[in-house]
Amino acid sequence: MPMSVIVSNLLVVVAAAFAVGIWWAGLCAVYLPLLYCLGLIAAGAVFCFARRRDEAGWLVFALVALFFFAGAIRYLQAVSIPSSDVSLFAGQDVILSGQVVEKQELTANGEETKFRYIVEAWGLTKPDNEKKSAIPVTGKVSLSVSANKVPAAIDCGDRISAAGTIVELHGYNNPGAINTVAALQREGIRARLLPAGPLRLIELSGGGISWQAWRDNWRRQVVVAMEKVMPAPEAAILSGMIFGGYRGISREVITDFQTTGLIHILSVSGTHVALVGVAMLWLGRRFKLRPGLIAVITAIAVTGYAVIAGLTAPVLRSLIMGLTGLAAVVWQREKDVAAAFGLSLLLMLALQPELIYDISFQLSFACTAGLILFYAKTVHLLQRLPKRLAQVVAATFAVQLAALPLTAWYFSNYSLSSFTANFIVVPMVEGIVIAGLVGVLLVSWAPALAGLVFAGCSLCLGAVLQATAWLAALPAASIYFPPLDGAVCVVYYLLLFWLYGYFPQPVMLPLEIWRRWPGRVQVFSIVAALVWAACLVYPRPVIIHFIDVGQGDAAVITTPHGRAVMVDTGGSMGSTSFDLGEQVVYPYLRHYGITELDYLFLTHGHQDHAGGAAAILNHIPVKCVLMAREAEYTQAEKAVLYHRNRQAVIPQYQGQQIELDGVTFTVVYAPAGSRSASEGNETSTVIRVAFGDQSILFTGDLEAPGEAEILAEKLPIKSNLLKVGHHGSRTSSTAAFLQAVAPQVAVISVGYHNSFGHPHAETLARLAAGKTRVYRTDRSGAVRVVTDGQTMTVNPYLYDE
Repeated sequence: MPMSVIVSNLLVVVAAAFAVGIWWAGLCAVYLPLLYCLGLIAAGAVFCFARRRDEAGWLVFALVALFFFAGAIRYLQAVSIPSSDVSLFAGQDVILSGQVVEKQELTANGEETKFRYIVEAWGLTKPDNEKKSAIPVTGKVSLSVSANKVPAAIDCGDRISAAGTIVELHGYNNPGAINTVAALQREGIRARLLPAGPLRLIELSGGGISWQAWRDNWRRQVVVAMEKVMPAPEAAILSGMIFGGYRGISREVITDFQTTGLIHILSVSGTHVALVGVAMLWLGRRFKLRPGLIAVITAIAVTGYAVIAGLTAPVLRSLIMGLTGLAAVVWQREKDVAAAFGLSLLLMLALQPELIYDISFQLSFACTAGLILFYAKTVHLLQRLPKRLAQVVAATFAVQLAALPLTAWYFSNYSLSSFTANFIVVPMVEGIVIAGLVGVLLVSWAPALAGLVFAGCSLCLGAVLQATAWLAALPAASIYFPPLDGAVCVVYYLLLFWLYGYFPQPVMLPLEIWRRWPGRVQVFSIVAALVWAACLVYPRPVIIHFIDVGQGDAAVITTPHGRAVMVDTGGSMGSTSFDLGEQVVYPYLRHYGITELDYLFLTHGHQDHAGGAAAILNHIPVKCVLMAREAEYTQAEKAVLYHRNRQAVIPQYQGQQIELDGVTFTVVYAPAGSRSASEGNETSTVIRVAFGDQSILFTGDLEAPGEAEILAEKLPIKSNLLKVGHHGSRTSSTAAFLQAVAPQVAVISVGYHNSFGHPHAETLARLAAGKTRVYRTDRSGAVRVVTDGQTMTVNPYLYDE
């Protein structure tokens, strides 16, 4: 075997070993000094075997061990928190000083304008001791503040100070959800600051303006130039295609791009960097420039594009991969693309090992690996098709095969329309991006010509949007695909490598097995199908999911035969720009394969209980919605009543009972509303779910007067598990009520560091007095309760220490 091939394969192997070492260190509690010892032993083995030419196999094994331990050590070093980290001051009131490194304007639906700042923290002092020297700190802090609390035009590069409370980063902790806290930490953001007053400008940026501020101002000028010749929504889309980001893009457009598998177009990725690189290579060869000069110009172009795109982590990854690929092309080593892939992987993980948990990183490398491993062989299989069609289908198929477990885990779908979209829409988009970049370069030098270019982009973009909407509306454009667990993923990739012939020669290919034993293959297939069918119809336990929706309530119950019922849907309390039902609850349901609801109970109409219902109706068929009888419907309830997908909507009455697969849902308490919608807590219905000897009581936001009425009427509320009323407020869960329910377990659905002080210490004390085990979604994340009718097991997503 040629030495170049050995080195190429070795780079891939050691990069994979480094990645596995990082993954292992993230899963296990590892003693760092022990890793150093093992790493030294592996390094010694490499030195010994490298001197013996007849021990090549052992040398490879030693290198794999060395890079495995090196990956584990690098990860533990990266995640260690320095003693100066700003997050160590969480829970304390401070005056923070630092430099603004990022600024974003937050405005939605006519609401009050807010600014979000990312501040590189330098020091902090205590509010009662400002004269004392500041404590040096490191790390970035995120803070959001109303526009009226920004006394000057604070911009990137400016030094500011702000008084407030440092709080830890926190997200929605649900299975299958993207870890937003880890994503922020990878960007260096370590904590949040809750401002207690206006920001104070200490010093303008040195030299008048920072490069980030210059870049942001220049981007705004470009967008203004776009909006002069094209509608603002299309300008937002073109800006997203060139610079990345979804700001100003309608939810419908984003959904269409997701359905057709083109959502990566709206965020700067390897596709964009490769497009710029290919365009520059083509121009250089067109003008017959020397290869070295072409390489330099192309490298400058892709680096410049990465800078104006923001040099975010995904852009930086794309740049490293692009420059590595460019080097392979310039040195005419295209056959060593696998080595370039391995080298890029090794470099990026060495710089930032936490990237291994980043969704865009995982998808980028899975897609690249798919193209390297499966593209050429798939083209060969499709050789009877026209060349261009075979290439597009093979590229799409190779990418989707490699990334399928990831897309199933994070998105729970498979885009069938992506094949057509890649053939029809992608070439148009590539032309729009290149033309848009030309227009961007002309904005400062020839604004009139830039306007003509943008106008042409607008015409083409209209056709792209129409084609994307049409493809997304096709039947089965995107189908549900269940998430795969770790063992199934391993089997899937082993099977994939087997089908593509990457196993050693003694292992037969599927076609050879079929030719040799056709009868046995048929019998095995029939038996496997029968076993699969039996698993699908075999009764499962009842599972109650308490979803982490922050300061709100949302729960879903699945029956032994897979039917589903929801009790409340959560909803954002403040800004309407974040649809919690769309972005938290619906993905949770998809992750667990819930594609239809038999019943949806809304205990009352407050936003934090019913605000996500409309989004659920947008995506999931709901056979019947049961609503509380309130004096006046809230905005959230009206959205359900007038929804285009609404089916049956009926009021809840005391004594209503529904039975599904042996699970009984009883409306224990349903008062008629006599107060205004703003006082709707007292109209909260109480729902009891029973299966065998086990029962769960949902109390919505019921407060003490309602609890007293239930006790006076001696209604059947005794239950094994209590969903604590009103997020654990002091005015709910009275001692008498808890004594009547007598729960062994209680779940409190509550937002992290909420402004209401929930759950209240008195409520927690009353629960503790009854020896009730308490789980809180702000600490445990989503809580899954599994029961077979005799026993009950509680599985929190996070274990509260």
